[in-house]
Amino acid sequence: MTDLKTLKRLFDFTDDDLAANRAGKLSDRQRILYRQMRVTAKISKRFSILMVGFFLLSFVIYIAFSITYGNQLGAFVLVGTGIWIGLVYSVFRLISHFIGRVPQHYERNPGHWLYRAFTTLNSQEQALYDHAVVQQVTGLLTVRSDGEHGHLMLGDFELTVDVAADNDERLWKLTHDTIYTIYYIPNPLWIVAIEAA
Repeated sequence: MTDLKTLKRLFDFTDDDLAANRAGKLSDRQRILYRQMRVTAKISKRFSILMVGFFLLSFVIYIAFSITYGNQLGAFVLVGTGIWIGLVYSVFRLISHFIGRVPQHYERNPGHWLYRAFTTLNSQEQALYDHAVVQQVTGLLTVRSDGEHGHLMLGDFELTVDVAADNDERLWKLTHDTIYTIYYIPNPLWIVAIEAA
C-alpha cells in the first residue's frame, strides 16, 4: 500500500495535515484531535481512580455484610457475590462508554462544570499540547520475529508488536519491504501522517 490517497483515508489525514507535518507541526485540525485525545486520556485516568475507589468501597461493604449476615443468609451470600460482581462490571461498562462522550458532548458548552472539571489541563499537560512537535522517521518497513512475536519495524524504529495491547492494525496493512516516512507524536505513539518515500 503506497498510494497516498489510500494512506490518507486509512490514517485520517489531509494534504494540509501532511504539509504541516512535513514542517514538524500539527495542522489546526490535528491540534483539535490531539487535544481531544489528551482530554479523553485524562478523563479515563480520573475515572479509573474513581472505579478503583468504588471497587474497594463495594468490597468493604460486601465483607461487612458477609460477616454480619453470612450465617443467617447462607447461599444468599453467594448470590450477593454474583450481583456485586455484575454491578461492578455494569458500572465499569457505563463509565467506559461515558469516557468517550464527555469531550464531544460538553465542548459545545465549555462553561459547564463537568467539562471544566475533566478537561482542564495542568501546566505540564498544557505545555505538551502547546509545544507538540511532529517527529518523523524514514526507513524500510520490515517484520522481525523474536521466535514468538512479530515486530513491525521502520528501519530500527519499532512501530508495533503483534501482541501489544495498543497494536495498530492499520500498520500491518502497509506494504512490507517498502520505504515509508511516518510522521508521529510520541508518548503515546500517534501516527499523524504517512507517505511512501
